[in-house]
Amino acid sequence: MESIEQVVEMVRRRFELGYPNGFLLGWNRARYQRELERATRPWSVTNCTDFNYSFCNTFHIDRCDNRRDLSPVQKTIVLRMSFIVDAYSLHVIRRTRAGSCGTVPTSKWCELMPIINRIRSFAEENGFWEIDDRRYAIVVEGVSLELARVPTLGKCLFDDYE
Repeated sequence: MESIEQVVEMVRRRFELGYPNGFLLGWNRARYQRELERATRPWSVTNCTDFNYSFCNTFHIDRCDNRRDLSPVQKTIVLRMSFIVDAYSLHVIRRTRAGSCGTVPTSKWCELMPIINRIRSFAEENGFWEIDDRRYAIVVEGVSLELARVPTLGKCLFDDYE
């Protein structure tokens, strides 16, 4: 992995001509999908990649057994693999009847750690490195996004939102 300063400079270069559009640039929506499906069996992988304000492949990884349907709390692992630089992020979305919230996976998700570790290994074996929450929030000066007023590293690598 390059230094974080080098990564920020690479991001600036990728955005210097404007906002990258995955549709126009021919980014592969299915990039790594089959390999990820093999690496995470028997879990289910859903490709949610959409280049509307996104600069990455987005995959949702879920249990594909009856335990998921019986649980009052549903958990989905979200893997984002950037097209801007070879970086990835992991989050867990926890859904209940009251709503949902996302968080970075930590040891408190012990029942998910075996599959989370397999996903991390998969990404890293393919040359990607993880962007943690601390790096996700680094402001990238000199970059303009369509939605975000403050262009953070995470918003430049994965999803533009306010």
